[in-house]
Amino acid sequence: MNIKHRLLIFFAISLSMNHVFAEQTLYVSDEFEITMRTGPGTDRKILKNLRSGSKVIEIEAFPDSGYSLVRTEDGIEGYALSRYLMSQAAAKDRLITAQNRIKNLRSKIKELKDQLASLETDKNGLSKESTQLSQTKEKLEKELETIRRVSTNQIALYEENEELKGQVLNLRREIQTVEQENTQLLDRSARDWFMIGAGVCVIGIILGLVLPNIRFRRKQSWSSL
Repeated sequence: MNIKHRLLIFFAISLSMNHVFAEQTLYVSDEFEITMRTGPGTDRKILKNLRSGSKVIEIEAFPDSGYSLVRTEDGIEGYALSRYLMSQAAAKDRLITAQNRIKNLRSKIKELKDQLASLETDKNGLSKESTQLSQTKEKLEKELETIRRVSTNQIALYEENEELKGQVLNLRREIQTVEQENTQLLDRSARDWFMIGAGVCVIGIILGLVLPNIRFRRKQSWSSL
């Protein structure tokens, strides 16, 4: 029995077994291109050419033949040489991935720096605004204290003004009373002077009537002597 028949028997036995194998993701090595065939051998039909870095799922490995049953991302299943399959991506692909990651990290770092600078600017602005607000608060408190003092003085002045108004009103009433009393006294004095004048006139008239008679009688008495 030649090697080809042995491989076919081994392959048939392997297919007939109902063991469950764990699948793992593998990558085509840095070789430029490998073939995926219908069976484990170079005489089998080529299903697809796998370029370096292509990702495949390993369904089962066959160490004796050096082949592995794999499935491509588009669902094609076939056999590829195990020595060209790696558990990690090809070096150039890993390098590209690393470079992209570094690029993304640098972009993220730049973005974080910009955010930090923006936050610093906002912080400085808020600090300045806080200082201005503190100054405004202090100014308003002083103005409020001044208003309170003025209000207190205004209240005192108002009360004093009201008191003075009351005093002025009382004085006006007293003046009106005095004026009325003075008017009454003037009226009474005028009446008294009028009565005195009338009395004097009456006395004058009486004397004017009486005195001539007295003189006449005296003359008669003297003539009789």
